Amino acid sequence: MTEKLPAPVAKPKPISKKIRAAIDAMVSGDAKTITDAAEKAGISREHLSRELGRPHIAKLLHDKTARNLSIHAAKAGATKVDLMSSAIDMVRDRASSFVLGLAGIAPDAAAGHQHRGGGSRAGYLIDLRDEQTVPGLVIVVHEKAPAPAAAGMVIDVTPNPSS
Repeated sequence: MTEKLPAPVAKPKPISKKIRAAIDAMVSGDAKTITDAAEKAGISREHLSRELGRPHIAKLLHDKTARNLSIHAAKAGATKVDLMSSAIDMVRDRASSFVLGLAGIAPDAAAGHQHRGGGSRAGYLIDLRDEQTVPGLVIVVHEKAPAPAAAGMVIDVTPNPSS
């Protein structure tokens, strides 16, 4: 009777204290570059760069970064909520739109672009197409988007709402 034995569990590869210190400096923001991190850990930049290319060390860096971001996500969320009370209209608008987007509430894209006063913004589309009857390029300016889009290139030149 042949019984399958469980596969041996691979022992995690060791990571030196200096490499861990360099990774911690990078994740915490104490080191802005690999050179800074290597200097803080007391190793050469080349050695740290080589080590960061190893899969088990790259995984450690990724895991520590993900943990750090998840911890600070609450602070970032609180900042966005605080910005909704700003005295500046644009800051309040962007913060509230961001928070609503996270909640899955977004303006209906099918209703068209909206501006502060409500309704659609003024805008134009330039339809560039190569007509067979006229030699050269024909430019047709539409007040609203043609339905369906004409064969050729259509460029939206509607003014940017932030300007």
